Amino acid sequence: CQGADDPSSCREDEVRQSAVEALDTTFCSKLDGEAHTACVTDVAVGKGDKRVCDELSDGSYCQDRVTFAIAKTNRDYDACGEIVEETLRQSCQGQLVGSALATRSCEETHLSQEVCVTLAIREEATKTGDVSLCDRLSLPESVTECVMDVNESDVDQDGLSLENERALGTDFNRADTDGDGLFDGDEKEGSDPLKADTDGDGLPDGEEVLIWGSNPRQADTDGDGFGDLEETQNGYSPFGPGPLE
Repeated sequence: CQGADDPSSCREDEVRQSAVEALDTTFCSKLDGEAHTACVTDVAVGKGDKRVCDELSDGSYCQDRVTFAIAKTNRDYDACGEIVEETLRQSCQGQLVGSALATRSCEETHLSQEVCVTLAIREEATKTGDVSLCDRLSLPESVTECVMDVNESDVDQDGLSLENERALGTDFNRADTDGDGLFDGDEKEGSDPLKADTDGDGLPDGEEVLIWGSNPRQADTDGDGFGDLEETQNGYSPFGPGPLE
């Protein structure tokens, strides 16, 4: 570690690496405090043996880490419930649930039948935007999580969550509710996602933005007294002086 920016940290890393490679906590005795705890934890996780954590005065987090590693290796969702530290427990469960949704195979993750049913209902509710499906779940917290999933989902992939679509009155099954050539999410802060021609100048919002570069909220973008449609029809620029290039 000579020449390292932080020689002390470098030496700690070397000791921990040696301990993990040898799966031997003897190396960890060279370290103090948090570094020693981290070293022993690394070895315990590598061996998959909670008993290694007994070397620590407080081995609870070490044991949680071992449980997490075993649960992930065995894809055992129920094992995550044995983790004491809440954030780590939720992370374990979240990763295994994500794996279940990705593989669409509850069996591969050792999830219980109840969890499989919950996942299937949440997935269907999110895919269809039908929040009423969440009422099929038995646990109140599962219903709440399902409703949140649905509200935060983007069924039509237009950049708006279902909750936002409902607030705006747009169709969550159509990416471009008004059919003007712009996704609803692209219109939220500018043009009206419910009106194909927001400024009523005769040009659809999508054509103004994507073709002419004019403002879909102003009928006369450049303020020269001629409407955007009139200018484009006669070969003039709707956003400045002169003809179209």
